Amino acid sequence: MDPLRTTIALIPLVVYAAVLGLVNMNRRSTLCTGTFDTIALGLGITGLVVIGPLELFYPNSYLMYYGVFFFFDISQWVGIGVWILLIMFYWLIVIWIALSRRPRLVIYNLEVRQLHRLLEQLLLGIDPGVRWAGETAVLPNLGIHFTIEANSRLRCIQLVSAGPRQDPLGWKLLRKTLRDSLKQERSPLNPLAFGYFLIALAMSLRIFGELFGNQQQLHQALLDLLRI
Repeated sequence: MDPLRTTIALIPLVVYAAVLGLVNMNRRSTLCTGTFDTIALGLGITGLVVIGPLELFYPNSYLMYYGVFFFFDISQWVGIGVWILLIMFYWLIVIWIALSRRPRLVIYNLEVRQLHRLLEQLLLGIDPGVRWAGETAVLPNLGIHFTIEANSRLRCIQLVSAGPRQDPLGWKLLRKTLRDSLKQERSPLNPLAFGYFLIALAMSLRIFGELFGNQQQLHQALLDLLRI
């Protein structure tokens, strides 16, 4: 793969890995919605999508119809515009997927036992009628019920809605209350943070090597990508 496409693919992944490293380095737990988590993942793989599906389905035939406008060659500007439209189309798909999924809360850098201890007190405070069935909690007064899905190795826990009938206001109250409770929690340093930083560093070194290794090939790859 040429240096330009390698750089495009790796830059968003470097940012994503570095952010995950910072999140796991912090001794405070980080809570985000499932929508935000999906959008962040979509950002991380943007470069891979650009050099993969988007370039594969790039409409090269547009030059036949829009390459010349009033006897002026505008193909290079049309090429940039097409890329902007393709990326916007990809992000519309990402946002649609993020908004259409069921409610979900994601907690980074927290152990399951800590979450259980928090939820035992927290849920009783916001809904005295809470009921537990294994890892599933039902809050009838708030109109929500969720399942705890945990990955102990990554210290990542998800509260995933169980069933399609959910009250958005109930999830909003749960998120606010849980976020306030997590401010008082402290977790040990997650060694996985160093792994994320090493991955980001390795990809960054590869990017610098590609960018400064062959300037002529980089320039030619840019012209080829923009169809100039």
